[in-house]
Amino acid sequence: GIEEVIVTAEKRPEAVRKISGSVSAVTGAQLEALGAQDMSDYLTRTPGVVFNAQTPGNSTVVLRGISTTTGIDQGQGTTGYFIDDVPLTDPSYSIATPDIDTFDVDNVVVLRGPQGTLFGSSSLGGAVNYQAAKPDLENFGMHLQGSIESTAHGDIGGSGKVMVNVPIVTDTFAVRGVYVYRDIAGFIDNIGTGQKDANRTLIRGGRIEATWKPAPNTTVNYLFLDQTEDTRDLGYAEPALAGRYAKTTLIPETANFGTKIHNLRLDQDFGFATLTATATYHQKTQDTLVDQTAVFGGFFPGASLVTVGQPAKSTGTTYEVRLASSSGDRFEYVVGVYYDNTKEKVTNIGAGAGITNSIEAVYGPIFGAGIGALAAPNNVWLDAYIPADGREEAAFGEFTYHFSDEWKATLGGRLFDERLNSETKASGFYVLATGGAGLTTDTFGKQKASGFNPKGSITWTPSDDFMAYGLVSKGYRFGGPNVTPSTPADPVPA
Repeated sequence: GIEEVIVTAEKRPEAVRKISGSVSAVTGAQLEALGAQDMSDYLTRTPGVVFNAQTPGNSTVVLRGISTTTGIDQGQGTTGYFIDDVPLTDPSYSIATPDIDTFDVDNVVVLRGPQGTLFGSSSLGGAVNYQAAKPDLENFGMHLQGSIESTAHGDIGGSGKVMVNVPIVTDTFAVRGVYVYRDIAGFIDNIGTGQKDANRTLIRGGRIEATWKPAPNTTVNYLFLDQTEDTRDLGYAEPALAGRYAKTTLIPETANFGTKIHNLRLDQDFGFATLTATATYHQKTQDTLVDQTAVFGGFFPGASLVTVGQPAKSTGTTYEVRLASSSGDRFEYVVGVYYDNTKEKVTNIGAGAGITNSIEAVYGPIFGAGIGALAAPNNVWLDAYIPADGREEAAFGEFTYHFSDEWKATLGGRLFDERLNSETKASGFYVLATGGAGLTTDTFGKQKASGFNPKGSITWTPSDDFMAYGLVSKGYRFGGPNVTPSTPADPVPA
């Protein structure tokens, strides 16, 4: 038989081949047959997708070439990331890009955009949506997977993964648990620290999902997900300084990323339509440390080490309520309301060894005695705190009418309102050296916007083997105030 893949690209269960849009779906069975574990294993096989591989947990995905950079955008990104339709994209600077392990997922769908009508902000280029496998209410099940992998010019790695499905009350209540441990071997030697294969990454975590069906037409689902990606030393090479597969830094440049989700979902089938209500708490964390001695060491003669650390965290709540008609009716629709409030806290800490004494010796004659302790207390030459608070509210809908078995038309749109408050509070020698009036600066900005994103399509399906459609859609993303101070030499618009 031919497997029919059911996805939620239109915020209701629908077969991929019936969607009037550019959608690529990979099932859990296909992912396992490929040996796929992370984004790079399947997105690189998907048309119209560019995967910019960086540190695990902080890579970027570009759909249809719509992006502002090949790295991490300083504003909201142009690709949306979702798990069970829950957004994992920040309104401002990306804290992390969750790369959920594909073990025991139902499917992963790439929706080439814009997808602004149903998926909201950040989906200008499109969206990547994971659908976790739901608990089986009838059958006990267990799935084990292990691997050993050898990396060219590097070390040995491997993984161990387990899924257990337990029906607590048959046909009524079941729990499904997944745990993943993956050791990605390193292949970059750090000459400075003496560590071979330094860029090893550990991916750990999993999810617990519980499904309760108190009545035939009522389903309550709870999802908890927690995954971390910890890299021992950033994996870039410096061929001119250290060799083809080597780098040289004074310390290991660590990078740690985490994703945590609590999601509660209610599906109530009324027969003529299904009401879905979701409430989600989402959290992402980042903690990176980079050796900047080669970049900034010249400003601090005599200092033996200069580093920049960036601990960051984003937390938010997302709520969505929607009503979706059954598929296959002559008139189909999905209407809903959406709310998200996400707060980000990004900190940049510039520190080192011997910096306070260096500033005092070199810059004391210019700025006066005691400048070292004032501009770099405890050897901290930059202390920057950059909070951001983003809020998005929306009402959305799509309506499809089947004129016949061959022709259908869809009209829809999203009415949205978004606002972002951002601030930069910085202190230390860096502020003084970059033209600040003193040792501290505090710049605050607000940005807000509202609008309507339309969508329309007409589709001709003369047979099960052929579909032609014309589609017009629009997307949007958060803007944001520029919190870099403006100077006459370097004017910055607000």
